[in-house]
Amino acid sequence: MISIDRSAFLLPTKAFRQLTILLAIHHSPQISQHKIAQETNLSSSMVNSYIRQLTEDGEIKVSSRNNRDRNYQLTGKGKAALNGLLMDYSAEIVQFYSQAKNEISKRIAALINGRKQTRVVLYGASETCELVMRALENFPQVEVAAIVDGVSGKQGQLFNGFTVQKPDVIPSIKPDFLLITSYAKQDEIYHAAKHLEKHGIKIQRLTTV
Repeated sequence: MISIDRSAFLLPTKAFRQLTILLAIHHSPQISQHKIAQETNLSSSMVNSYIRQLTEDGEIKVSSRNNRDRNYQLTGKGKAALNGLLMDYSAEIVQFYSQAKNEISKRIAALINGRKQTRVVLYGASETCELVMRALENFPQVEVAAIVDGVSGKQGQLFNGFTVQKPDVIPSIKPDFLLITSYAKQDEIYHAAKHLEKHGIKIQRLTTV
């Protein structure tokens, strides 16, 4: 399911709520209104209101054998509405992704500052790391020497063509920079890796590049 309940910047709109409700019904036609509310992070009263409106608009059909056993189905109009909402949602997400990648590219450009060859280790096998790697495609002079992560469950796993290694290997790799590719844990990682500066390795956070 699509969920942005913890977002500080993207407020759910009417279109987003309709999308999540239609998706919930699409995946589970026998889903209850209470379950829809749980999956969409909406109140039961709000779900009831949207179900009523979507039924009146001819986008869903409601059938019931009794008061508790209800079945929801998308009509042809509902399926078309769902597809349209998904396309619009996807287009916006691509725009956000592109803007984030462009901003990271600017920060990487400031980091390398005209260097011809730069070796970096990326610390944090996360979605942010994936975004950084896409941005680095515009910088052929930058070599990603390794990806490391302090979480044992990630170590030894493949991540974007790299085997995630323990942070202990960083001194032996001798990168020019250690780039922290995690926003949520950047302070924690910075303090854990600060000792590497004595090896001549510069530590950079994306927020301070």
